[in-house]
Amino acid sequence: MIIEQIQKYDYNQLILVDLLYKNVNGLTECDRRTFNVYIARLAKKGLIERLHRGVYYRAKETKFGKTKPNLYKETVLIHTYGFKGFFGHETLLNLLGLKNEIPKKLTIYTNEIMRNKFVDDRVKLKKIKFNLTHDNIDYIEIITFLNDLNKTEFNNVRLYPTLAKYMNDKGLQFDKLFDYMVDADEKILKNLIPLKKALNYETAQ
Repeated sequence: MIIEQIQKYDYNQLILVDLLYKNVNGLTECDRRTFNVYIARLAKKGLIERLHRGVYYRAKETKFGKTKPNLYKETVLIHTYGFKGFFGHETLLNLLGLKNEIPKKLTIYTNEIMRNKFVDDRVKLKKIKFNLTHDNIDYIEIITFLNDLNKTEFNNVRLYPTLAKYMNDKGLQFDKLFDYMVDADEKILKNLIPLKKALNYETAQ
């Protein structure tokens, strides 16, 4: 059962032992101590490679030796897949076409932060207070986005129309933003007015 679950991972994809145990234990009762011993044996046999305590991966044999994970890619996937997190405002500005520069360091807001020893140093992880779900992640992303913008970015005339279209494309409701404004400052409240106007204009088109 354990090896079957491991084989579902792609080569070089990080295998978090805690998550793997939850998946295995959900299918069949398995003692954690026995599970840990089995994982250690698989690593000793070379069926999986140990990257760090509690983190393994399936290596692929090549003529140049065994492959290793792309930590940048894996860090991003683990912290965003399945509504676990979202990108910081500089990345969203770039994705929305409001900024040409690609940030040198990728910021991700997430519920769960991996140990720094195996997080790529080109990624900055920030803990989000809300428990992110399918229903709230887009709203929290917008609030966080507005909170992180600097004065120059706020003055971009394309900001509100572009953000309004982004919200409409996702089917987001303006009033629901207030549900996630526990720590929102005056800057956000002031800039919600032009966002509301842009949303009304976008809807009327």
